[in-house]
Amino acid sequence: MKQITKVEEVYRTQKNWQGIKDFMFSTDCPICSENQTLAEGEVILEQGATVYYCKYGCGPKLVVVDPTSTKYNKGTPLGTLLGQFIIRNPSNLILSIPGAIPMKFDAIKRKLE
Repeated sequence: MKQITKVEEVYRTQKNWQGIKDFMFSTDCPICSENQTLAEGEVILEQGATVYYCKYGCGPKLVVVDPTSTKYNKGTPLGTLLGQFIIRNPSNLILSIPGAIPMKFDAIKRKLE
């Protein structure tokens, strides 16, 4: 059975970025435009994909998906491929590490459906 794979785990294992936590990543909800960290809101497993929901329950704000999953990979899989996972973020994703310049990961302009 598949399990939840958080963004922090993907970056720690695939990029060897130790100390990375979900609260260091922020993004805007594609529905309400509220800026929030990945640690805010519910994180659930949906058909093999880890789905981060808006803290207000609007809908998904980011998805971590195994490329073999079909739930969020309709058509050509779009997103950032890290190891065996694809991170799909419809809004820019910002990684803020204390003492460092924030890193921006550009949005993948495709609706999470």
